[in-house]
Amino acid sequence: MIIILSQECRLTQNRLDPHVASVTRYFKKVGQDYLIFKRHHPKHFLSFQPQTSLDKPPRLTLQLDGALYEFKSKNSFTLWNRSKSYLDAEKNGQVGTVDQKFRMLQWRQVINALESSSLCKGAVNTSLANYHMDLKINQLNMAVGCGLTIPNTVISNDPDEILNLFNHCNQVIYKAFTPLVNEKGTLYATIISASQIEHARDSVGVAPGIYQEYIQKAYELRVYVIGDQVIVVKIDSQQQALTKHDWRRGQSLPIFTKGALSPTVERQLLNFHQQSGLAYAAYDFIVTLQGQEIFLECNPGGQWLFVGNVLGEKISEALASYLIEQDVTEISASSKKRAVVKLCQHFN
Repeated sequence: MIIILSQECRLTQNRLDPHVASVTRYFKKVGQDYLIFKRHHPKHFLSFQPQTSLDKPPRLTLQLDGALYEFKSKNSFTLWNRSKSYLDAEKNGQVGTVDQKFRMLQWRQVINALESSSLCKGAVNTSLANYHMDLKINQLNMAVGCGLTIPNTVISNDPDEILNLFNHCNQVIYKAFTPLVNEKGTLYATIISASQIEHARDSVGVAPGIYQEYIQKAYELRVYVIGDQVIVVKIDSQQQALTKHDWRRGQSLPIFTKGALSPTVERQLLNFHQQSGLAYAAYDFIVTLQGQEIFLECNPGGQWLFVGNVLGEKISEALASYLIEQDVTEISASSKKRAVVKLCQHFN
């Protein structure tokens, strides 16, 4: 059984997350059993009883629109967590209420407990792997360790350190660590000048940001890795003024086609993916005018349907196949524990 932790998507009038709908269409085609638990649905309830003694194993019950489902056996289900790990208020550039933060933290505790319980075969992705790989500094350090090339980078709130970067680069681009959408719009990657830093010293000092050398590019790549399968999407971002500096501005434009990575960089990326502990991730690269592939970042929960019907369905099918494979694979408690310990040791 595959249990999907999802939630209504406000962008589609509170209907099911379209990524979940795309993957479950494949489940239906091959007869795979699955359940969708929507965290904020008024008729969806979850109860988890942890193991309290050797003769009383853990127990999970889900009540979905009046139907009751119970899990008591070891390795009863595989978990696919598509629910958000952040507050809507935080994404919108607000502080978020105490009540909102409280609710989010309670759900996070329960999801973590489910992943580590004997009932769960595995999760895509585990909360531990998601947490570590949401940290951009971890990503950059690991990328270099795996042999990938990254731009010249300074992470700082010190205007003088940032200005020093201009001594080594023709242009510098600013990126935030986390999304920001507020009344002024969406904060995208932005090319900045030394004079802007000089004139905004107080604002720059409020919080650190990612400042990187801006590299002229021929095109960009969005690379999806599911297990050990690699699907590469080429993004012709330089063909449109709107997407020249950040392709996310034009996700509805016809700029996405099938792409490829060089064999060396693909091997390095698979090494990165294995070390990260992630089962699924979307990676962003740029390709320079000289043809060099430059690693930018890893997105543990990156979206994929915007790349178009053909490529999007291919990614959905690959993810569905991976989830099914995990659900039918036998796994011991000791091997699951070893994987967690290995991941913790890697990041400590």
